[in-house]
Amino acid sequence: MQKPEIPKLPLLKLLRPGRNALIIAIGYFAVTSTYILLSSWLAKAASYDVQQLARYEILKGLFFTITTSILLYLFTRYMFWVASLSAQRTIQARLLGLRDRLGKLIEVSPALGKEAELLAVRNEIGELSRELAPEEVPELDRSAHRAD
Repeated sequence: MQKPEIPKLPLLKLLRPGRNALIIAIGYFAVTSTYILLSSWLAKAASYDVQQLARYEILKGLFFTITTSILLYLFTRYMFWVASLSAQRTIQARLLGLRDRLGKLIEVSPALGKEAELLAVRNEIGELSRELAPEEVPELDRSAHRAD
């Protein structure tokens, strides 16, 4: 049986979550602090009076808020995608294992005392199937496991 190809997760997923969070927080602090200091210095140098400086500071704050909101959206969308992919991979692996187990049970036949295990596997497949979108549930090919 050929296993479905599952895309590899990015390097970020391989690192520890606490370490990832710390790296992101330190990077965010460094970039935003540099932006605030440099843009304030430029705003002060470009201003002729206090009113103009106040306008520059407002524009600078709006630009900062819009930019970081967009970046935060893109980053969290990516991280949720990675988490979703990981959950789907886990469910698919469990479903494929159960499908193989069910195929072996069908080969042996429920008449040999495997009814309870067969029922348990079918119930577990049903539960896992509800966790996936219907189009992602692998089909069980019963004809390949029937004894003629």
